[in-house]
Amino acid sequence: MPTHGLRLDLELVILTASAVALSYFITGNIVSNVLFTVLLGSLFFLEGLHIDISRLKNFSRSDPFSLSFLSVFFLVPVFSLIFAYIFPRFEQLFLVLGISSVSIGSTMVWSNIAGGNGKLTESVSTGLLTVSIVLVPFLALAFTHLNLDVVMVVENLHIVAVPFLLGLILHNSSLGPIQDLRFHFSKVAFFLIVLLTLTQLQITLGEQGVDSLISYGSLAVILGFYVFFSFLLGYIPSKLYGISEKNSISVGFISSSRNVGIAFFLGSLISGEVVVLVGLYYMVRQVVGTGITDLFMHGELRLRERIGL
Repeated sequence: MPTHGLRLDLELVILTASAVALSYFITGNIVSNVLFTVLLGSLFFLEGLHIDISRLKNFSRSDPFSLSFLSVFFLVPVFSLIFAYIFPRFEQLFLVLGISSVSIGSTMVWSNIAGGNGKLTESVSTGLLTVSIVLVPFLALAFTHLNLDVVMVVENLHIVAVPFLLGLILHNSSLGPIQDLRFHFSKVAFFLIVLLTLTQLQITLGEQGVDSLISYGSLAVILGFYVFFSFLLGYIPSKLYGISEKNSISVGFISSSRNVGIAFFLGSLISGEVVVLVGLYYMVRQVVGTGITDLFMHGELRLRERIGL
């Protein structure tokens, strides 16, 4: 029986215990901003570890790339501005999502399952994430209602940049723990994102009380529409332009999947609640993404089957 899965579970326990111990040692509290910072750095290390720079050698400025670029850096940001205007209670969340570039994990998985082009999705997502190093700051400046201090971003950038670069450097490492993290990227990312969300939720509830949870139910529905229409912003223009169905599906998933790590980082510089809402977005995105794959695979939603009803 393969042992790398069991070894990974032990590594996650060690990581969590170390982060908790460090938090307690520095602040005297188990749940603190120190714990959040360590977990966020771990998420960026994992993302850097997952990126295969060699994919950029096969990267070309094709029509799918151009349409993905258009949707990720123009259509979805404009769409996010509209949502921010319609739902002012969650304005900062939608502005943060609007400038948070593209995810590199779930997009490829969903594309493969739904009949898309997984290799295209991976190469385009990697290319767009590279381009976002330049474009995300410009988008942040363009979103004038975003409560983000550029100086604070620069001062805290090392929290995510250093572990991300370290992950890139260690991508081809033969060390067992590194290989485990790379092989089980989706599982570890899910674990860290949930843990980050719960950590910040605990901090936020301590500051604002449980009343802040009341509006989150309606937001989940709103986010469902946001993710679905973000998919259409990539899929429909691709079909209209004459891109194949397979590649159009890939562009749709690229368009609909914002980078949760970037959103966590930017959100943490605005308010704890924005971080919690980014975590909620991730959960909703996973559900909606699964629903979209069902529609392409089966022509219908299979939600009841997935929850065992």
